[in-house]
Amino acid sequence: SRESSSFRDIPVVIMSSENIPSRINRCLEEGANEFFLKPVRLSDMSKLKPHIMKSRCKEHCHQDEDLLSNSETNPTN
Repeated sequence: SRESSSFRDIPVVIMSSENIPSRINRCLEEGANEFFLKPVRLSDMSKLKPHIMKSRCKEHCHQDEDLLSNSETNPTN
């Protein structure tokens, strides 16, 4: 599920050949990050970059937090 901590930061992208504005809007309102109309173009891929960078940043921040909390609880001499 989308609420699961391991999947929360993964961008959700809908790809469809149905160009129906109401359906596209509903997908975005329900939580999709992007909607690409088929055939998908290379320029569409650039729209994914901010989402990927954001999820990677969060991943690294969590790793840094884990390292900090571990070093505080287990000090080495």
